[in-house]
Amino acid sequence: MKFLSPILVTSLLLVILFLFKILFIKKLLKSPVEIFLKSFNKKINQNFGVNAATYLVSKLFRQSIFIFLLIGVTFCANSKTLPPMTFSSMSVGSQTGTANFGTAGSVTFLITWNTVNPGTLTSGTFSVTGLTTATGSIGTFSPTTVKATTGSPSPTTTLTITTTTSTPIGSYTITVDDGSSHTQIGTFTVSGALANSSITVTGTTSFTYSGLPQGPSTSTVTGSTGAVTYSYVGTGATSYGASATKPTNAGTYSVTATVAADANYNAASSAATAFTINKAALTVTANPQSKSYD
Repeated sequence: MKFLSPILVTSLLLVILFLFKILFIKKLLKSPVEIFLKSFNKKINQNFGVNAATYLVSKLFRQSIFIFLLIGVTFCANSKTLPPMTFSSMSVGSQTGTANFGTAGSVTFLITWNTVNPGTLTSGTFSVTGLTTATGSIGTFSPTTVKATTGSPSPTTTLTITTTTSTPIGSYTITVDDGSSHTQIGTFTVSGALANSSITVTGTTSFTYSGLPQGPSTSTVTGSTGAVTYSYVGTGATSYGASATKPTNAGTYSVTATVAADANYNAASSAATAFTINKAALTVTANPQSKSYD
């Protein structure tokens, strides 16, 4: 693409002005200022041996040659074809606003799309990834595409991420894609204090000796989704544990269940729950025998 610079335009206007003066110089000499020009003509004639009109034309001619040379240089400088506008870089601004666990809301990010060289260039459709683990969060862009111009080479779009009450606490790496094979990463953060969990042991608490490990191993949890573990210990005259393995022998025991913390909830332990492994009943079976007497 070729452009006419301000220097070239100015030079052309000066040439037109000088030509206008040359063409109408005689008419100017016959104007009401003839007395002044005749006096000027006499002085020029005395100093240079020519009349004023010839002197002016000669001077304007020399100036015109200089201007034409200036025009030629300017034209050559501007005749070079400039490269088209191309993508340069993209930036993801810092998070504006606060996302809190347990509260629905939204935060924004300013996306700047930079280009180089004059012209126009339009992006593809913007999208964002990295929100899969940020449960309930959704990212949208406004506008969905941007257009760069010579006057505005770095257009912007705004990414809005909405959250729900269940969006987990944490920092998430998001990737913004401009739809034209260009990506840039940013950080989305959900804040908040960890909430408390609760856990209760469930299931039967009375067992009969069978020679196999036995004991409660189910529970009800509110809050954390962390792993649940059980600890068994003997009570009273029963010596056992503490151990993660269920007891086998008859006796009295207790079990405590613990749920680990997750991203949003603290860990918690249940109250100790008593259970018993009862002795098995002894069964005696006679072996029938017979004998004949004489």
